[in-house]
Amino acid sequence: MLKLPSAGQSFAQIRRGNFLYVDKTRYLHEMVTDGGCYFLSRPPRFGKTLLIGALAELMKGNRELFKGLWIDSSNHDFKQYPVISLTMVGSLEGKNPVEKIIKSQLFKAAEANSVDPNSLIIMKSPRSSDILAKLVVTLHKVTGERVTVLIDEHDAPVRDVLDDITRAKKNLAVLHGFYGSLKTLVDQDLVSTVFVTGVTKLVLGSGFSGFNGYSDFTFEPEYNAICGFTPDEFLNCFEPYLPDLLDRFKSGGHMPAEGDRESLIKMIFDCYDGYSWDGENRVLNPGSIIEMLGSKELDTRGFNSGTPTFLLKVLKHEKNADDFHETAVVRKNTLNSTDIENFKLDSVLFHAGYLTIDKKLNSGEYLLKRPNKEVRRAWDDALLRFFSRIRPKIP
Repeated sequence: MLKLPSAGQSFAQIRRGNFLYVDKTRYLHEMVTDGGCYFLSRPPRFGKTLLIGALAELMKGNRELFKGLWIDSSNHDFKQYPVISLTMVGSLEGKNPVEKIIKSQLFKAAEANSVDPNSLIIMKSPRSSDILAKLVVTLHKVTGERVTVLIDEHDAPVRDVLDDITRAKKNLAVLHGFYGSLKTLVDQDLVSTVFVTGVTKLVLGSGFSGFNGYSDFTFEPEYNAICGFTPDEFLNCFEPYLPDLLDRFKSGGHMPAEGDRESLIKMIFDCYDGYSWDGENRVLNPGSIIEMLGSKELDTRGFNSGTPTFLLKVLKHEKNADDFHETAVVRKNTLNSTDIENFKLDSVLFHAGYLTIDKKLNSGEYLLKRPNKEVRRAWDDALLRFFSRIRPKIP
């Protein structure tokens, strides 16, 4: 039985350490076959970083990490390409924090590609967009290949300061300048593949609108399970862990002594399944599943630990948040909102994983609902903790 991975482990660490990995390489193959610019939105703790890590290793040609996976037996040639991997997560304090985050990431990417970071400084105070262009040109010249650019949590510098619109707009302007430079490099045929992930589309709307052939996988049915575990994936990959889990749940009082495998699976699905981006196909929360299997406890600790800062900040300005119902009807453009000054609560809750698409309505709207028991408990707990802090105590 394979070891269970832990939060924060990279794709390479999981594969080299013989940890369990639920194979998502079929999706990667479809993405890289023709190249292009792609975006995916998923809630926190849904495996976006792991997915980007797998794509990075694939584009680097590290075939040994993919032995036994779907793509290893496909027609993928595992050719080596230069890869720039960035994350927009970092401290937003101080002067020009977004520039500092991007520059730091670019220098790390340079070192990972055996490029001296000092060689990228071509002026006294270069912008991150200038450093990106210099790095891409250098890698293309050295390798003769077009570059792959991967950006994780692209919206973090904006969504994490939504309570301060002035700061949010300033950070957004920096990101737009950076992504504008990236678009130019794509147009110059120096960059072949761009894959961007995030929780929201706050930056994507105007920052990426000019990319030719840009594809948003978020609501595409064929990519619904690119992150998360389908019921079949759970049963196929986690079957060896169920007997021990069943015994522990019985002894811990989570289920009756006469409970069987089927009742255990139903309990797990009721608690962690139900997420959908097309209203038909549903997946289980991967972070919660790994947390549950590791702790052998049914609770909301894993989900609560992933409560995003931007959700709490939006709640602070939402007068009716504690009256929010378990369902909502919205249009797709509400979920795709890029208006940082009028970001709707329904959209915030959807992107944070507290609501999911239950089904598409004939009107062209989506019916949203809370996906499972874990989310319902986590939402109630989050409201209790949050409003107990901001409301004055009654004497």
